[in-house]
Amino acid sequence: MLESGQGWAFLPKHFAAASWRDVKAIDVEVGNLALSQMIVMLWKPGMTIDFAVSEAIKIIPDVWAESAVTLAGHAG
Repeated sequence: MLESGQGWAFLPKHFAAASWRDVKAIDVEVGNLALSQMIVMLWKPGMTIDFAVSEAIKIIPDVWAESAVTLAGHAG
């Protein structure tokens, strides 16, 4: 299903998902000094999306980046 663009997954490295056709792997760390709250958005490909949800999805990368900078400033 992942190779056909139907979904997402948190997979261990030994699955080698980066080598799968049309699958993009994003490395993350989970733990005390890394990602502790996983945020996942799901939508059916081609689904009509509500305007508010669409706008929220657009700004998430910027919000995520800003929070990373803020957290890095507090970690030192």
